[in-house]
Amino acid sequence: MRKRILPLAIAMSAIVTLTGITTMADDNAALKEKNAKDQERIENLNKEVDQKNTEIDSAKKEVNVISQKISDLSQQIADGETKLLKLKKDIRENTEELEKNQAEEVKIRKEMKLRIQYMYENANTNLLVLMFQEENLTDFLNSAEYKSKITSYDREQVEQYAALIEKIKQRKERNETLLSEQTAIQNELTDHRSKSKELLKEHEALIAKNEHLIDDMSSEISELKETISKRESQIKDNIAAAQAKLEEAKRAAAAAQAAPAAPVNSGTNGGGSAAPVAPPTTVKPSGSGYVWPLPPNQTTISSPFDPNRRLVWADYINGGHIGADISAPTGTPVYAAKGGVVVWSAFSSDAGNMVCIIQDDGFISRYMHMSARSVSNGQVVSQGQQIGAVGATGLATGPHLHFQIESDPNAPWGSTAFDPLSLY
Repeated sequence: MRKRILPLAIAMSAIVTLTGITTMADDNAALKEKNAKDQERIENLNKEVDQKNTEIDSAKKEVNVISQKISDLSQQIADGETKLLKLKKDIRENTEELEKNQAEEVKIRKEMKLRIQYMYENANTNLLVLMFQEENLTDFLNSAEYKSKITSYDREQVEQYAALIEKIKQRKERNETLLSEQTAIQNELTDHRSKSKELLKEHEALIAKNEHLIDDMSSEISELKETISKRESQIKDNIAAAQAKLEEAKRAAAAAQAAPAAPVNSGTNGGGSAAPVAPPTTVKPSGSGYVWPLPPNQTTISSPFDPNRRLVWADYINGGHIGADISAPTGTPVYAAKGGVVVWSAFSSDAGNMVCIIQDDGFISRYMHMSARSVSNGQVVSQGQQIGAVGATGLATGPHLHFQIESDPNAPWGSTAFDPLSLY
């Protein structure tokens, strides 16, 4: 059996180029994984921000209720202060009247003493003895013996003095009542003011705390978004570099196709790749010229091509499910749907064991999650040749082949992908 092999220099150049593409692809996969985790963190932070905003709204509503209570207390305080001012005025006026009464009492007392002295000097000595026997002047003036010896004028003076003494007593008592009421109102006002401050203190503290937490989370969100943006720029740069290297690999493959064929017998030590394994005779090209990538009895589609699917984080990154998943037992042979040049035969953290082929028709086909790869970078493969075996490597929940075809190898990953089942 004969096969075409690449000239050594071209083959080495292609392998080095494709190794670089594989490395960049792995780097991009790692960057995408980090971005997905950071995006998840951002979503969680946004949920926490929403929760804190809800708590703030609730606290603000409570503050509004408290503000109404404070408004009521403020009115009570205002009423109390008005009442207090009136009390102070009453106390001041009562005190002024008391002082006048006390001054008048002193004046009348002096006059009464002079009158008694006059009566004594005019032979009423018993009055002087009686005055010293009584405890105070009022008792003396109220004594029956004194009253029997005084004139009507004296009696009027005594009654006036007694009334004045009673008035002084009442004013003193009223002052004590007013002062007591003033103290009670002052204490009540102090209590109202204290309650007003305490009512707001706790809720204002909660609002301030939550606003501070929101500021911190918002800062973290901004930092994460900036990091994600930088990674996305790096991913774009990697893709651009990979496209350049892919173009280089295509040129190398074209040179290989144009190079003269070097016959190599199977089983020799010429260093060539293993001879292609022919597919079963029942695997025939479709009307579009493609063969089914699995044995003809393995046709169960577990997940069709769906650019709107968003089940896993890779769907968000790739723009949906951009291939068809075909279920098959682990180890089931995987065939090249179309002949071409292998530009990528490597392991990827998300795609697992993957083989990419730039086909003879200019399209690129990808075969992912395989348990093993049986072709290498730079190798020319024929249509229907076995390139690997079904598996569940990378991000896969069970054994299947992810079969993906893109119309433009130079476009960003998956951007020109279409439903591969449309070819059958």
